[in-house]
Amino acid sequence: ETRQFFIDSVGPNVTLHYPDGQEIGTENITFNFTATDDIDLSFSCNLSVDSSVIDGGFSVTNGSVTNRTETNITDGYHTWFVNCTDSTNNVGNSAIFNFTKSTPPLISLSSPADGFWSNVSSVALVYFPEDDEGFLGSDLFINGALNKSNSSVVTSATLNNFTVNFPDGGYNWTIRVTDVRSLNTF
Repeated sequence: ETRQFFIDSVGPNVTLHYPDGQEIGTENITFNFTATDDIDLSFSCNLSVDSSVIDGGFSVTNGSVTNRTETNITDGYHTWFVNCTDSTNNVGNSAIFNFTKSTPPLISLSSPADGFWSNVSSVALVYFPEDDEGFLGSDLFINGALNKSNSSVVTSATLNNFTVNFPDGGYNWTIRVTDVRSLNTF
């Protein structure tokens, strides 16, 4: 009788590809890496950002490029790494890479609604800005021209407004918000 057995004392080799120092301007970030091993065909891996596992226990095929798309990562500087465990519980750790996430703020105009009519000249122009780091300010544009800038704190994920007295006529309005990274959106 002949029996076969294996010795595997080395964890997978994990090579990170992307992101590697880039500035990323999207909400979703796709992390890209490859894990290899001389014996195992697949591994269980964890993706960590800023030393916290954000995606854990997913299966990776030996030698295949793996993409993991993640959301809910705040703007700013971050580090990331991957560790993978083979069938004999050997752990392979990647190097640590970094990236900076910089996404522009979001804004929606709340009221008045498009096509609104009023017999009162004082109108509150209400908007809803969103940014995960905060704002430097906001600007009101009437008929394409800067009308005024916000002199108070702009609060993310809450209603903000400018109140303006208008003479009779028709008006277009928009708001530009600028976040703490000086990224802005109309």
